Amino acid sequence: MEIQEFQKKLAELSQSASENGKILKGDQIRSFFEGMDLNREQLLQIFRYFKSQGIHIEGISFSDEQESQPVETEEEKARKAAEAKELEKEDQRRADRIQGNQCLTAEDKEYLKRYKESLKKPEDATEHLEQFLPLAADLAAEMFRDGMNLADLIQEANVALLNIFAGDMEGVTDSDIRERLRKGVKEAANQQDEQKFEDDCLVAKVQNLDNVMKDLTDGDEGEPKFSVEELAIMLDMDIDEMKDIIRLTGSM
Repeated sequence: MEIQEFQKKLAELSQSASENGKILKGDQIRSFFEGMDLNREQLLQIFRYFKSQGIHIEGISFSDEQESQPVETEEEKARKAAEAKELEKEDQRRADRIQGNQCLTAEDKEYLKRYKESLKKPEDATEHLEQFLPLAADLAAEMFRDGMNLADLIQEANVALLNIFAGDMEGVTDSDIRERLRKGVKEAANQQDEQKFEDDCLVAKVQNLDNVMKDLTDGDEGEPKFSVEELAIMLDMDIDEMKDIIRLTGSM
């Protein structure tokens, strides 16, 4: 599955739903993802994702998707209780890290609070994917750094979660999902960081070139004394990169 194409289609459908009163048609979603070789379970996870975002899907019923659960043994109950207790500790440690994340502004923390309040609580979620949406938001806040957009990072965390459920889920435990989600959010945060670094570098180069051009122009005529090739050598830049920046700034 092409992740970028998948994300693009997901965003376009979300926009379409917003423009149509938070409503999508099941056939519309199927046709939109036609050609991506998604199986029935993957499509169901996409339907569930949109449902978790408060989007009504016409022509789709989820009532027959609930499978009967086997009776748990006392040993299994004890194991799950121990896991739940450890998860509570982990969630508290994460909450402490979020609270101590100085990159998060008061507005960011308020946004996170309101966003999570708009979600179902994990214990109230009717779909497996919905149970992990609050965790996706918390992981995004935990990994948030200066220059990032929290809303965008949360959305990318949701996409990472959906990608997990759209894949092969046979034998995948909740612990596996949490670990994969952490990895996916970390990758998304790193990508935002890399993009910011590239943008900052470009801005610095544009400013540097602009300053040099001002210093090297002839008096009243304002004509540059040096060719693009000579400037590239002076600034230790690739000629093609120099030309791209010049086109952006209109310096020459």
